Amino acid sequence: MTTPPVPTDFPIPPDIQGFWAWEKGHFPRPATPLTQEIVYTAITDGFSGAMKDWACPFGAVCRAINYYGFFTIKPFDLGAETREERSARYRQTLREVLPRMGELWEQEWLPCILPGLEKGRTADYTALSTEELLHRLDEMLREFRARWTIHGYVNFSTIGASRFADFYNETFEPADPTEPYQLLQGFPTRSLDAGRGLWRLSRIITHSPTLKRLFEEQEPSQLVSHL
Repeated sequence: MTTPPVPTDFPIPPDIQGFWAWEKGHFPRPATPLTQEIVYTAITDGFSGAMKDWACPFGAVCRAINYYGFFTIKPFDLGAETREERSARYRQTLREVLPRMGELWEQEWLPCILPGLEKGRTADYTALSTEELLHRLDEMLREFRARWTIHGYVNFSTIGASRFADFYNETFEPADPTEPYQLLQGFPTRSLDAGRGLWRLSRIITHSPTLKRLFEEQEPSQLVSHL
């Protein structure tokens, strides 16, 4: 008896229009329906809410395609506002908020995030009734969407890096257009900490015969059971 071949096609849903990018950095694996409903909806609402608040002409949309997370950018309905008016308001907003990103994070965004995170870690859910649990779930979903909105605000910090790169490339004309981004590397961030941690882990595995053999001989899905 032979094993039937694994399907390799990736059927495109009929309602997909425009360009959608697989966000494999955040969603490298298929997501459950519950994750799709909670996380993808929160990302869409949060990112687009932040972009609309700061007069960006476009919003972000996240959805599942064959259980994988995909992103696209869609223009907002500007209503009575013209595209030129929205662009001017967007540029003015960025001039006001980009220099204050650190201040906004420390004084406004982080303080409003921490209480909800602490409550989520310390609450005794076993003592809650069914009605109280449902109420708490609704509350946590609102807090979750609010955190994604703040994430959407923080995303605008990348515009500063893009503007620096444009200035650097126009001024110095380097052979490698990514050189300005290399100059920005190394600042202490959570992403930097994560990258360094993964590198240290890779060195530990490389120098451990047991761990190295485990990674070489087993499928990734099998490794999860050893974690």
